Amino acid sequence: MRRPRRGTETSTKRPQRVARLGAQRRVLHILGDGSLAGLPRHVIDLALGTQNSPFPPTVIAPSGPIMEVLEEEKVSRIPAPMHLGTIQTVRALKALFRREARENGPFILHVHGGRAGWFARLAAFGLNLKLVYTEYQWTHDTRPASSIRGVLDLMAMNMLDSVTTKTIATSQAAAHFLLDRGITRSEKLAVIYNGAYLHRHPKQHKDTTVKIGTVGTLKDGRGYEDLIEAMALLVQHHPKIHLDIVGRGSDIRDLQQLVERRTLTAHIDFSDFILDLSPVLGHWDIYVHPHRHDSFGQALLDAMGAGLPVVATHVGATSEVVGDRVTGTLVEPRNPRMLFDALDHLAADAALRNQYGAAGYDRVKAMFTVEHMVSQTLELYASL
Repeated sequence: MRRPRRGTETSTKRPQRVARLGAQRRVLHILGDGSLAGLPRHVIDLALGTQNSPFPPTVIAPSGPIMEVLEEEKVSRIPAPMHLGTIQTVRALKALFRREARENGPFILHVHGGRAGWFARLAAFGLNLKLVYTEYQWTHDTRPASSIRGVLDLMAMNMLDSVTTKTIATSQAAAHFLLDRGITRSEKLAVIYNGAYLHRHPKQHKDTTVKIGTVGTLKDGRGYEDLIEAMALLVQHHPKIHLDIVGRGSDIRDLQQLVERRTLTAHIDFSDFILDLSPVLGHWDIYVHPHRHDSFGQALLDAMGAGLPVVATHVGATSEVVGDRVTGTLVEPRNPRMLFDALDHLAADAALRNQYGAAGYDRVKAMFTVEHMVSQTLELYASL
């Protein structure tokens, strides 16, 4: 589980304005992903952070690891009927919303991500709900699987804004996209960054064997093939260097085959998503984020909060998170040579790794903690 642990810095204080609210109002969080990828982990953090607030959570999600974690943490939860066809899913969700209102009283509906955003917001038509939508995917750098799919998605987002009370963008890059495309209006939009937990003592790196780590969904557009090509160059300069790739996705077999073709099986390991990244972060010296497009890198925050220097591609909101030449290095996407140069430089300089890692830790502490994220979200709920 990923609630604050011994050895992390976090505060239990709530914003005074929210704490003074007397009446409780439930929040139903709905998402379409039952895994432990970045979006579900964010929802788990938000649910745990608001359990004892005036806005207690109930999470509606597909079956999967997320439901197991919520059960362990005693968070109210409802299985999501996301496996049906579009019409059946919308009807089932509308019936669920009506039943919840009838049996348990009014609620705020907080919808997370594109899949839930489509189904849940269609189901909300005609129900007069206070509805918050969090956009995780779109920035000007986002490249959909097909141009037709992208056009249809944007048309749907524009239409569904009419049933949305407030939209949360998880970065300024996402906010600019939503406003520039006319998907929502500035008075309906708030920017609330995702949050990370802080480790009390940032890792003190040793210039022995250098371990690199990365976390993400292994699918087209994430740039892991670029990282593997960079590793093929790195092992020539650093024979003991090692890369851990944490995640699952549709491209995993292709990536494993690429590792085999580059004779890197002794240098690269794959493992599945885990909720608590702290054990693996503690073993890494550098975190790398090679994505070709991205709206916000949750794992970047986790790594910086653990005192790791980072190498990341300059896409989406990464420049809002990573201070170039301050907390890490930003490189151009689709460029294995630039990835190699940045990683090679850090692998050879333990003092620079420590310097970037300490600066990244301070940056997360100032701007990107789970406490900040929860506090700002509670303020938004209170304003509805």
